Amino acid sequence: MNALSTRNRKLVYMGIVLALLVPIIYLGQPPTTGASASGGLISRMRFEEDLGEASLGDVDPASTSMSLVLLGLRGIAANILWMQAEEEKMTKQWSQLERTVESILLLQPHFQSVWKFQCWNLTYNVSAECDAVEDRYFWVKRGLIFLTRGVDRNRYIPELPHDAGDFSGKKIGRADEREFYRKFFVVDPDRERFNGGPDKAVNPDGIDNYLRAREWYQLANDRADLGKVQQHKMDFPLFFAYPYRSLFDYATAQQQDAVNAPLEDIPSLFQDAQQRWAEAAREWTSIYGRKVFTVPIFGTLQIDGTEEELAQFAAADNMSLEQKLVFRDRYQNTVGYRFWKTRCEVEAETEMSDAHRLLVEGRRKYERDQDMVGAEEAYREGLLKMQSMFQKFAGEFGPNQLGIDDRDLAEEVIKALIFYRSTRELLGNPVDENEDYPMRQLWIDPEMQSQIKELLEKFQRWQGGLTT
Repeated sequence: MNALSTRNRKLVYMGIVLALLVPIIYLGQPPTTGASASGGLISRMRFEEDLGEASLGDVDPASTSMSLVLLGLRGIAANILWMQAEEEKMTKQWSQLERTVESILLLQPHFQSVWKFQCWNLTYNVSAECDAVEDRYFWVKRGLIFLTRGVDRNRYIPELPHDAGDFSGKKIGRADEREFYRKFFVVDPDRERFNGGPDKAVNPDGIDNYLRAREWYQLANDRADLGKVQQHKMDFPLFFAYPYRSLFDYATAQQQDAVNAPLEDIPSLFQDAQQRWAEAAREWTSIYGRKVFTVPIFGTLQIDGTEEELAQFAAADNMSLEQKLVFRDRYQNTVGYRFWKTRCEVEAETEMSDAHRLLVEGRRKYERDQDMVGAEEAYREGLLKMQSMFQKFAGEFGPNQLGIDDRDLAEEVIKALIFYRSTRELLGNPVDENEDYPMRQLWIDPEMQSQIKELLEKFQRWQGGLTT
């Protein structure tokens, strides 16, 4: 009787446990994706209230399981893996490092540093080990794809898409291999696999790398505006300026690409660049300049706010108008607001576009056609137009301020002057230093001498056949 009673009790307990499993499974089933419809009732409620793992971005079930298995030891395990990753990085064990980073991601998927750490390793360190530029680009892509995973896994963090914009714009567009990388970004070197188009994982719409960077920066701004997670990468006015600055970079790149572009494509490149500069001018002043920022200590302000608007902000923040004007001017200097406003206006002018085009024509005649007479004429006319624009927009900035503040523009003019002086020598009419030749004021400016020396050395090596 006692044995039967014990058996019955066990059966009852087992039945109760099984009965409780049903609501537990229904209520507590973990999410399988980032969608709100996945998982149990509690998971869905967490997602709706932005309280759970699924609300942060795409969910890796293995990551959740790993955290449950380790319980309180997750931090210790992560520290051990980080030390292992640093050791593998120092010893260049890239395959082992990749596996270690994946293990860290299972434990710390919302720790920004792990995404930046491995993206940097793949994009800079691993790619540098390759000889062929196609192989280096492959690893640059791997880094961008990895960081994209981080953006998807953390849908409220502004810094990660901002970093993706940095890698898409600066690594692709400013590396020593930029001429190849920018082409590969639109037409992947693995033509058979990608059908002569881009790798959709890094460039889904087949656009220029700077325009793709602009999309990433805009996503970062949208997340920062949402306010779920605060960004701590840089001051807010600087952070929000990047989508607009990407347009500056794109327009500049279009002008530079004309040097090696097919002859029939040159007019369209400069036309597109001029239109982009005009677009950038509108957005820089009417959108970015009018955006209302609330920053620590300085309160609420606009980069291009009028005195009347700043007076209202000052009253609301219990500050004086003079303080707001000082803060506005300080931020204008920090982001280079007035300079870029002027630069956009300059570049949107047809005379400036013609100046760029003539300098490109001069270089092509010098290098490809060996037409020194034509090159000298094109350079002289282009430099005269450039000088006219520098003087037209000098104002409070001084006659050389455009070139002093913008290294790329200064480099373009200095290179043109170097080639112009070379054509004069080859034609038996060398430049007299006392001669009033176009853009002389930039050539003799003390602040430009270091850059002039560097570019002259590159030109001399190129003339000797050592480098381009």
